[in-house]
This record gives sequence, structure tokens and C-alpha cells, in this order.
Amino acid sequence: MWSGSTRPAVDRSWFARFVRDASGSVTVESVLVMPVVLALTCLFLFLGLYLFERADLQQKALLVSVRAASAWVCCGSVASNGQDAGDRGLYWRWSEGWETGWWRGDGADAGTARLSLPPREETPTNSVLTRLASAAQTLPAYIHGELKYGGFVLGRHVAAALRSVVGFPEMISAGGDREASGYGRSLVVDPAESVRNVQWIKEYAERLRSRYANGSEAKRDIQRFLELEGRAEFARHDEAADYLRKLVSGYATQFTLASGEVRMADAMTASGVLHQAYLTFRESQLRIQMRKDAELLRQGNPVKSVVWHFFRKKGSKGEVGPSAAFLSELAQNGIVVVIHE
Repeated sequence: MWSGSTRPAVDRSWFARFVRDASGSVTVESVLVMPVVLALTCLFLFLGLYLFERADLQQKALLVSVRAASAWVCCGSVASNGQDAGDRGLYWRWSEGWETGWWRGDGADAGTARLSLPPREETPTNSVLTRLASAAQTLPAYIHGELKYGGFVLGRHVAAALRSVVGFPEMISAGGDREASGYGRSLVVDPAESVRNVQWIKEYAERLRSRYANGSEAKRDIQRFLELEGRAEFARHDEAADYLRKLVSGYATQFTLASGEVRMADAMTASGVLHQAYLTFRESQLRIQMRKDAELLRQGNPVKSVVWHFFRKKGSKGEVGPSAAFLSELAQNGIVVVIHE
């Protein structure tokens, strides 16, 4: 029995020694930290592998789309073996549009052709699928997806959508496997066809501009003349010519015809419209000028349109301009007449 408040002393020295003792702390920390470090290392390792596989698929998709798009040429058709099968003619793209269903209107897939990857061993049914299958032979067998040809005549393209399985450990991926994907798209470009189209546009655009655009320019200039209020009579021809140059922002010049004759122009504009001022005249003189201007119009460059302006001579009476019969002849030769009264 203990007497009073006296109790036996408790020996706490072992606990104090355990707390102060630092031996083995590195081992304890390693046991706690190393699993986390290993897990993060494995995670970043497989993440890097996945990103590499995805970048590789993206590069393969772009490469196969470019190869498939460059297989379209206008010089010949493609047989089932991928070789040139002879001349297809000038309008080969239209017949290719029939093969892809563009003319028949086959729903949402009209104008497209699809090839599943890896390609099957059976022979493609048309030249479009033959070209796609030829380009797909460069891909490894483990890559899946499809090659798609779309568009018609203008804006045609080849798209490649590729997939590949990337294996992941069970501890990282619940499913065990993940798919990496890549997509590439390339426009179908035929150098020979492009050069031919550029030449075609250049030639016919120049013809349309020289033959038809000049009429609207002449009408626009005439409308501007009619809407302006200016002097309608002059004492001398040089005064009328100077007024006309200011009116149309033109310049005086001259042209040498194929026959060697010289045509003096009162005002020539940057848009190719020749303006000529008249005060006093004889119809015999006008016919000579009409013949020269008709020849300039037939040449088409640089004169696109001819406009004759008739002003009243100061102090004269009567009508301004030539007779109605001569006005009809001028119109038949493509010459526009403006009478200032």
C-alpha cells in the first residue's frame, strides 16, 4: 500500500531517447515518398509515349493525304493496278464526279469516296478508290481509320483519319488500352490542270473586259456628263477640247493606225475612253474620223470606247450635232454621241 500521496516514479527515459534518436529517418521517408515518385515517373513515361504515338499518327495522316492528293493527274486514267490506263480526255474530272455519286445525288455522301484502313484485298470498284488504296499501302497494318475523297472539280480534297492502339498498364488506365488519333487533309492539286486554268482565265477575262466592260464605263461617263452643268458653247475648238479634258480628267494624245494615218484625240482617260470635241464640221470630215475610230475600237487596246461631244459654236443658231442618219451610222460603228446644248 502507498502512504499519502507518494507514488512510484515512472521511467520515461526510453520514450525520450526514441524521440531524440534520428537513426532510420531516411528509411521512413523513402518508404513514404518513393511510391509517389515511381507512380509519377511511370505516368509521365507513358504520357510521353502517348504523345509520341499521337504525333507520329498526325505526321502519317498528313503524309498519306498529300500522297493521295498528288496521285490525281489529268494526263491519264488509273487502272485497278494503279498504273496509267490511257488518255482520259479534257473533261476527266466530270466523269470522276460520276464515280463518286455527285451527279446522282447520293445523299450526304454525294461526291465523296471512302476507303477503310487497313485496306481490304478486293479490287477497288473505281479509279478514285484505286488512288486511295495506292496511297494507303505506305501505312503500317496496325493503323486503322479511313481515307476520304471529297469535293468536285474545284476544292477537291483528300482527308485521312487514323487511329492506333497505345497499350497502358492496368494501374494507369482502367481499360488497359487507349487510342491515339491523327488527322490530315490535303487539297488535290494538278500542276498541268492549274496552269491550263490560269491561262484560260487570263485569256477569257481579258476578252470579256475588252469587249463588254467598256460599254458600262462609257455609259457611266455619259451619265456623268448629263448630270453636270457646264458650258455648252465655245468660240474655238481648243477651248472646247480644254473644257472636255477637265470634264473627264483626260489628256491629249494621238494614235497611229495600221494604215499609217494619225488620229488626234482631244481627251483620253485612264479607263480607255476616247473623247472628241466638235464645234463646226462637215459630214465628209466626220466620216473620215468615224472610220479611224472604228478601226481603233476593233483593235481594242488601248481604246475601249469612243465618245463624240458636239458643242454649239458661240454666236451660231440652229440645231447642234449631225443629222439623224449620221447619228445612226455612228451608233452602228460603236461610237457614243453626247450633244451639249
